[in-house]
Amino acid sequence: MMMDVSSTRTASSLTCAPPTAPKPAVPARYLSENERTTIADEHPASSSIR
Repeated sequence: MMMDVSSTRTASSLTCAPPTAPKPAVPARYLSENERTTIADEHPASSSIR
């Protein structure tokens, strides 16, 4: 015997995911992810950005 699921649900049984907070902005004094990746990629070749 199959039961109609839609008839057994109530509004109180449905839940929503909590809202996610936006990521805080990274201060300008830190390197961006792109800059860190570039440095890490060039590190084995002994390159320097200075």
